[in-house]
Amino acid sequence: MEVRYERLRPNEVKNQRKSCPVAYIPLGTLEWHGPHNPVGLDSIKIHKICIRCAEEGGGLVFPPLYYGEAREEGLMDSNPLHVGAISKEMELPT
Repeated sequence: MEVRYERLRPNEVKNQRKSCPVAYIPLGTLEWHGPHNPVGLDSIKIHKICIRCAEEGGGLVFPPLYYGEAREEGLMDSNPLHVGAISKEMELPT
């Protein structure tokens, strides 16, 4: 069964929310992981973990949210306080 929110039709979303009202919101940084890995590695990994959790236990998985850290020149920066605001803002209505 598909658990990725962006791939579901409205009736599938409603049915899955009724059967298991759980949402996974993968959140990861855009940061340097060396020359052999993509800068979005954290979000790539947590997105897959969330998909596996939802497949095993139910729920829906939203697309990953990326935020940046400017520890390396040329990378995006964001305010860590926004992470809590984003999570609160994405709360699903009951």
